[in-house]
Amino acid sequence: MLNLKGEVVNELSDVQLSEISGGGSGYCKPVMVGANGYACRYSNGRWDYKVTKGIFQATTDVIVKGWAEYGPWIPRH
Repeated sequence: MLNLKGEVVNELSDVQLSEISGGGSGYCKPVMVGANGYACRYSNGRWDYKVTKGIFQATTDVIVKGWAEYGPWIPRH
């Protein structure tokens, strides 16, 4: 990776990191909630998915929500 001076670097300092400018796509409007984040759409029509939870938290949230809404799985004969 090249820094602003054109030098090859393998890691960035805090100052170098603060000088990086992003893509600037604007605000991503949330459209649909997922298990571990949400889907959103930019004003230019581009879609994105923002991850807000880890795998373990997403899995436990899905299990707990299912039990809260439908009860634990118990075979009913």
